[in-house]
Amino acid sequence: FRVIPIDSIKSDNIDLNPLIVEGISKLNLEACINGVDFYPKIVTKDDTFILDRKHTEAFENFLNIIEVNERKVSIIKQRSIIDSNKKKVTIYATPVTGEFCSSNLSVTGVADTGYNVQLYIPISRVEFIEDYWSPENERQFSDIDLFNSRLPYNFQFN
Repeated sequence: FRVIPIDSIKSDNIDLNPLIVEGISKLNLEACINGVDFYPKIVTKDDTFILDRKHTEAFENFLNIIEVNERKVSIIKQRSIIDSNKKKVTIYATPVTGEFCSSNLSVTGVADTGYNVQLYIPISRVEFIEDYWSPENERQFSDIDLFNSRLPYNFQFN
């Protein structure tokens, strides 16, 4: 998942920042909540993936909202210059409001991935913004240049 804060959609410099809703450890979640840089791939032996009920429910709520309310906003078609394979990526968007923590990818993460990005995690229930898809907002969203985002749409931590 990626996140674009609503107040930055009109910006000329859109970043598709990673939004983590599964596979996050307890210590990495705490780091995000406290604004400490972290790298989701690094987990210590003292860490756990068992989260408290509040955060587990926040993730489940987010995934349910996305599943029910996603809207197709773009299709990116690519052809590999190496082997001529075609790839089609469909981009969906779901406007939500809620509480998210955000923190920078750690120095180790930047060195490993080559990207200096901000990571987001929902830390409370989110709500779908029912009246977001006005013609003006739909136009603004369709004008976003996903190819020129600092973080590629296919960037993953696994």
